[in-house]
Amino acid sequence: MVWKQATDCCAGTAAIYGAPDVLKISQLFSDTDVCDTVTIHESVLWEFKSDACTGDSIRISNPAQSFTYNIRATAIAAQRDIILPLLAGDDTWVFEAHCQTLTNKTIAAACNTITMASTDLSDTASIVLLASCQTLTCKTITFACCNTIKPLESLAYAASDETTALTCGVKLTWHMPYAFTLTDIKGSLTTVSCCGVVTVDVHEGACSIMACCKVQFDACENTTETACCPPVITDATLADNAVMTIIVDAAGMCAAGLKVTLIGHQT
Repeated sequence: MVWKQATDCCAGTAAIYGAPDVLKISQLFSDTDVCDTVTIHESVLWEFKSDACTGDSIRISNPAQSFTYNIRATAIAAQRDIILPLLAGDDTWVFEAHCQTLTNKTIAAACNTITMASTDLSDTASIVLLASCQTLTCKTITFACCNTIKPLESLAYAASDETTALTCGVKLTWHMPYAFTLTDIKGSLTTVSCCGVVTVDVHEGACSIMACCKVQFDACENTTETACCPPVITDATLADNAVMTIIVDAAGMCAAGLKVTLIGHQT
């Protein structure tokens, strides 16, 4: 269909259409280039109805009009608004089958099905989720220069032989191999005390690292994990090369095979 054109010479005014205005509208709807900029007020509603056969709504052609992009709608069953976001700069639309690299996107795994080609992942690979407990393999993790991994480690010391009944007093002295931050302290016995508790203290230099509750074994218990009074650490910062001492304050009866374990990380 070719729209009629105005041929009179009326130029029109700011409020009244003239021949040039009508000519531009005629060219616009007659497949003729219009070299001008048209400003449409935001309250104006433009409605495009899909063709019953092809479903084409809008076509964008190259300058030679040899190729077109056809914007089509599938079956429309409800009123929907397509809202364009506020862009901080030039951007590109994302399409289903087009190969694109996405940035600044958050994918909610619970609401989406994520499928990857077998060439990208092995058959046993899985998606890493932020809040899920997973074991990672073959990953390179880079940390900022201000961050350091401090793995938990333990330093275990035998403070007696396995069979001789414990007595009170100093049982072991050593120097710390490096500066150490203490997070926990535990003890174990090979033979339990058949009567009375076993209380063990640990000193850094001349001072105890536990000011009140110390490492304690209840009667008939071979671990401090079940003690009624767990140890309370008051000196958690152990210096490099510090002189450390294990002292038995109360030996119980027949207890033997004392070990003390310092748990924490290098400072």
